[in-house]
Order: sequence, then C-alpha cells, then structure tokens
Amino acid sequence: MGSKNDLLFYLQDFPSYLENLEKQTKEPKTKEIIEKTIKQIDKIKNELLGHLEQIKNVDEC
Repeated sequence: MGSKNDLLFYLQDFPSYLENLEKQTKEPKTKEIIEKTIKQIDKIKNELLGHLEQIKNVDEC
C-alpha cells in the first residue's frame, strides 16, 4: 500500500495528465467528461489535504 505522499503525488499529477489528454482530443463530449473529472479530482484532493491536516494536528497533540 502506498504512503499518503504517494497518493497526494498522483492526485496532484493526475489533473495535468487529463489536461494534456484534453488538448489531444477533438471530441467535445470527451473534453466535457475530462473537465468534469478534473474538477472532481481537485475536490477530492482538497478534501484529502484537509483530512491529512487534521490527522497531522491530532498527531502533534
């Protein structure tokens, strides 16, 4: 199982991967799906960062 840092790395890198894929595709529906996926991943990443911050604060207590 990967570490928290591995997960964050992939979450941070995945939107740029999708953006590159989006630039290569010409199909409007595919571009729309990719844009929605990028937004969902950013939301998940931000939620995970918030949870990690809470865990870090608990660990420091």
